[in-house]
Amino acid sequence: MSRLFALLLAVVLTVSLVPIGAVADTDNESAMNSTVEESGDDYLEEIDPTLRLTDWDYQDGEFVLRFDSDRSNSVTISEAAQFDEGAGQMAIRQENLPRGEFTVTISVPERAGEAGVVITTSASINAGHGTYVSTGQSDDSRDPFARTSSTAGWLGGAGTVTFMTLFAARRWLHAEGDEPESGWNL
Repeated sequence: MSRLFALLLAVVLTVSLVPIGAVADTDNESAMNSTVEESGDDYLEEIDPTLRLTDWDYQDGEFVLRFDSDRSNSVTISEAAQFDEGAGQMAIRQENLPRGEFTVTISVPERAGEAGVVITTSASINAGHGTYVSTGQSDDSRDPFARTSSTAGWLGGAGTVTFMTLFAARRWLHAEGDEPESGWNL
C-alpha cells in the first residue's frame, strides 16, 4: 500500500514540475500602437484633406507624432484622457507644419492608465471632427494577474495540485479512526 502511495506521489510531483511550455511576454510599449488601425495606403488617419497622420509612438510620457502634409498647415494637438473630477491643467500645442513630412513631440502624462491626444486643424473643426490617438487602457489595477508571469501560474497550479493530492491521499489512508486502511475495499 505504501509503495502505491509513494509511486502515485512520485508521478504527481514529476508531472507537476515538468515545464509544459513557455509563454512569451508581450511588450506593452509595442502593443500600444495597435489602437490606431490603418485606414489608408500609407497613413494611419486623415486629419483633413491635406494632412495625414502617418505614424505615432508613446514612450516615457511623450507622444511622437509623424505627419504628411500636402501644404503648410496649422495643427492643434491637445491632451485627451480621463481626467479627475474638478479643474486642472492639460497639455496643448499648436504647430505650423510645413509641406511634406514632419514630426511633433508633445509631453502627455499617463492618467488612469492611459494617455491620448486629439489632433485638429481649422478644416477638421469646420467639418465637425478631430482625430485621436490613444494608448488604450493599461491600468494594472484592473487585472490582478498583470504583474505576474506564466511561470508563477504554473508553479502555483503545480503546488495546489500537489497539496490537494497529498491531502486526499492522507484522508483516504486515514478514513476511519485515524488508522490506515489495510487494503482495497472495492
